[in-house]
Amino acid sequence: MSTLSVSFTFLLFVLAFGSLECAIKCQEDTCDTLKCEHATPETCNKPNQDLRKGGFCNCCTVCFTTLQENEECHVSYLLGGPPATTACKDGLECKNHKCQKVHH
Repeated sequence: MSTLSVSFTFLLFVLAFGSLECAIKCQEDTCDTLKCEHATPETCNKPNQDLRKGGFCNCCTVCFTTLQENEECHVSYLLGGPPATTACKDGLECKNHKCQKVHH
């Protein structure tokens, strides 16, 4: 593959990624046009769950679960992926897919 071909491919990648990044930014009227399935107290009633703003651009009410020590957790590395609906409680961090105490 020639240097020109590699440069052109890289330029296309940068332009495509930049366009995608612009397309997923929240605008003032984003929530006006978004249809949400809002969580309710009736659907969010398990231990350690509470209602919070979340979803795309924090437009929706979601059921958020606070995970306790040794509970299974996941860290997403996807840029622009769906917002998390779980997190380890304060003082814990997700290591090896488990909420563990933070050691300083």
